[in-house]
Amino acid sequence: MMRFPLLPVSLLAACLLAVLPVRAEETRADEPPPPLREVTEQSGAWRLYCQIWTSPRRLECEAITRQVMGSNRDGALVWYRSSTRWMEGMRFRLDNSGIDVSKGVRVWIDNTLFRPEFPCKPYDYEPGACVVNDPAANATLVQRMAAGRETVSAVGLSPSGTKTDIFFSIKGFREIVQKMEEVREQAGIPFSSDP
Repeated sequence: MMRFPLLPVSLLAACLLAVLPVRAEETRADEPPPPLREVTEQSGAWRLYCQIWTSPRRLECEAITRQVMGSNRDGALVWYRSSTRWMEGMRFRLDNSGIDVSKGVRVWIDNTLFRPEFPCKPYDYEPGACVVNDPAANATLVQRMAAGRETVSAVGLSPSGTKTDIFFSIKGFREIVQKMEEVREQAGIPFSSDP
C-alpha cells in the first residue's frame, strides 16, 4: 500500500481553494450587466431615485421633497428626468393644499420672486399639480434652487381667493442634482431636454 505524505496533499488543497474564488470573480466580471440597475440617494430633505436600463439603454430619475410647513403636508415638489423624453420640468403637487392652480402659481426662492411671474402651469395629467414646462425657465429655476438657502414656495390663491403659500425645503437639493449628474455620466446616457 502506497502512502502519500500529508503536507503535499494539504498544500494542493490550499492552492485549489485559493484559486476557486478568483475563478468565481472572473466569471462574474464576464457576465452582462443586469437589465435594470437602481440608484437611491438621500440628502437633506431631498430623495433621489434613478433606474438605469441596459437594453434598450435608458435612464429615468426622480428627485422629490415633501411640503415642510403648514397643517396639511400632502404637497410634494418633484423633478422627473428621462433619457427618452422631456418630462415637463419641476412639478409642484399641490392637491389638498388649498391652491387653485388654474388661478396662477408664483414661485419664490427664499424671499425672492422667481421670474417669469407665473412659471408653473396647470398639469393636465395630475389634477392639483402645476409644472414648469418651459425648458429654459426650468433650467433657471433649478440653478436658483441649487444656489438657494432655505425654501422654495408655491404661492397662489384658494378657490375663495385667499393667498396660500406652500413651502418646500431646498436643503440637500444641490447635492441631489450633483448626484443625478454623476449617475447620468456613469450611465453614459444624456437626459432629454426637448419638449
